[in-house]
Amino acid sequence: MKKIISIVVLVLLVVGGSYYFKNYTGQDLYTKVNAPIEELKTKDNKGNTVLDYRYKLKAIDEKGKITMIDFTGSIGRPLREGAYLKVKYNHKKGVLSWEETSKSSIPKKALLEIESNQ
Repeated sequence: MKKIISIVVLVLLVVGGSYYFKNYTGQDLYTKVNAPIEELKTKDNKGNTVLDYRYKLKAIDEKGKITMIDFTGSIGRPLREGAYLKVKYNHKKGVLSWEETSKSSIPKKALLEIESNQ
């Protein structure tokens, strides 16, 4: 009986870990905010107008592979033109998170692609 319980627990851990990895983790991509943005007006729960900004950018991984990303920034203002971003990207869910980063923290291959694609 202990063996069966151990096997069931092990299978659940493997399946759960695989699901988590596929849906909640992502790879780091790098991009520069330089494309025109789309302003989206939405309403919050109280009926107030809220501005979101939609970005469609080329993002590059540390090996130089390009991926087109599409995400919205809901910080109440557009992202700074020329800002470098580190994006956590999942192929199933898209952009999971993003943060502004310094030019010096971007891998060299990615930075070369970013600079050549302007």
